Amino acid sequence: MRERYTSQSRELIQSIADMLPKDAHPEAKLFIETLYAQIPFEELQRLPISKAFGMSYDTFLFAMQRGKDETKIRIFEAVESTHGFESHHLFLQILNKDKPFLVDSLTNEVARLGFTLHASYNAVFQIARSDKGELQYISDSSEDSANRESFVHFELSGLPEGMDARDLQNHLEYVLSYVDLTVDDWKSMHNKAVEARDAVSHASHFNQTDIDEALDFMDWLMHKNFVFLGYLSVDFSFEDAAPNPKIDRSSLLGISKIDDIPLEINVGPQLVDVRKASRYSRVHRRTLMDVITVKRINEDGQITGEHRFYGLFTSSAYYQSAMSIPLVGRKIEQLLKRSGFTSYSHNAKALIAILQFMPRDELFQVSENDLFDLSIGILALETRPGVKLFARMDIPRRYISAIVYVPRELFSTDVRNQVTHTLEKHFKARQENFETQIGESPLARLHLVMRTTEQTPDVLDIDTIEQEIATAIMLWPEKLQ
Repeated sequence: MRERYTSQSRELIQSIADMLPKDAHPEAKLFIETLYAQIPFEELQRLPISKAFGMSYDTFLFAMQRGKDETKIRIFEAVESTHGFESHHLFLQILNKDKPFLVDSLTNEVARLGFTLHASYNAVFQIARSDKGELQYISDSSEDSANRESFVHFELSGLPEGMDARDLQNHLEYVLSYVDLTVDDWKSMHNKAVEARDAVSHASHFNQTDIDEALDFMDWLMHKNFVFLGYLSVDFSFEDAAPNPKIDRSSLLGISKIDDIPLEINVGPQLVDVRKASRYSRVHRRTLMDVITVKRINEDGQITGEHRFYGLFTSSAYYQSAMSIPLVGRKIEQLLKRSGFTSYSHNAKALIAILQFMPRDELFQVSENDLFDLSIGILALETRPGVKLFARMDIPRRYISAIVYVPRELFSTDVRNQVTHTLEKHFKARQENFETQIGESPLARLHLVMRTTEQTPDVLDIDTIEQEIATAIMLWPEKLQ
């Protein structure tokens, strides 16, 4: 680790460590060196040296004691007489066994709670402790993972009105419990994915092409393209030909053990289905979770239940070629055949480009017919840019996915807000997520995911809404004059 120091950072860190009192613990110096070796030098330079020392030495004293599997959280306002430095920010520090998803999950939670994050540091230490949790020594080797401890440091705006330090700690402990379950049950969830794949391979009553596609997708999913957060098994009993789903409570893994996820019926023709859950992830990324449903089929070809995996597609799943992703690649191949465009024609290349840059969630979830209408509609816009709205409601009627194309030169934050307001008004829905794309194309794209309400109409009047949006956008430049 020391080899990573630059000469400048080495000198600065040494000057901080030299401020230790003579009677300091013998491991304090290595602790400070290890801490600041993992903080960007530019960040360290911004700290007054007295604060850098006071903060690091106070942190060392905080880390002196930690019980086995204990998560230590402290929330405080720094006072010179107590902590050795002062700051007008609220300090939040967490010392925990090192594991994946800690920093991003905690960062997302403090943002969700309305805090402004002024500074964030994290470091991993190799700490040997006594049976009582007392710090004995700090290792300078990264080979031993048994004693890896993660330290997370946030400097925040003050506590929001109506929240005290105990409330904040409760929120953080709740998120950490999700992280613990995700990490502890990861191997078991992966094994369930292998089990589901094996079951698909024996679904002899299905078309072999569909079986092969489902197998390829499960292989792809398990190849670092999906973060498994939760799992449950659903059993079906049929009453009057209607499926009656029931969760097998003994099957719960990961976040399913503590998160009461609504159970929507999903008896479609596909062996494997991809949808959005109704809950946000508290682990890794704060976004709506994805649900992978794999049918369980008995020897008679009857659907007897489902494997359900809750989680998030990894970043690699969003940036790799759409053509290479099972299920999605097949949709695109079928669409290209249906279009009638010759392989190397301009239209075929333009259509492939449209599909490659389509919101990846849409490619997973939209039907082949809807995807054809959407992509051909976008292709028509390429030659004559204008305002165009595409919208669909998911099968359980929980969300509306709306894609709005606007001439690039007219798009702005104000226009985005105007479009969102118009859609919320007509759909009787509220915005959950949005994503914009502005590139070399003459069109800017706004993708909105909106949660439905009881007032959301069954049929969406797309043409009327599109015309209202177009009129408002075309008049917008005049409003600014």
